[in-house]
Amino acid sequence: MKVTKDVIADLLPLYQANECSQDTKILVDEFFRDNPDFARMKSSPSAQLLRPEAAPAIPRDIELRAFTRTRKLLRWRSTLLALAIFFSLVPMSFLYVNGRFYWLWRESPESAAVYFIVGLVFWVSYAVLRRNLKDF
Repeated sequence: MKVTKDVIADLLPLYQANECSQDTKILVDEFFRDNPDFARMKSSPSAQLLRPEAAPAIPRDIELRAFTRTRKLLRWRSTLLALAIFFSLVPMSFLYVNGRFYWLWRESPESAAVYFIVGLVFWVSYAVLRRNLKDF
């Protein structure tokens, strides 16, 4: 298999950063011996552009604010989930008074509907916040 200049150009950033295997180094060195004009590209200013740059340093306060905001949103997510479960189960609750069971959904369907709607609002809020956390 013949190694082309394009392949060497793709390998050059790894070669310059000394992040390639020994076999790749040997391959690139052999190619430079066979093509001395291309070997000059190794030290040219345009080759410096190919070197991988270190990631810019992020100020510590930005990281701290992002961490604090994420922790706050996760706390809200847990709270919304708990409220959604609670208000979804309240319509199915009952009381035992004077030897008789009172089911909320049977004895007071209006109250049960209100609790159910409130629970639905919490479920929607939970879903929206969960989606926002995935995008965050």
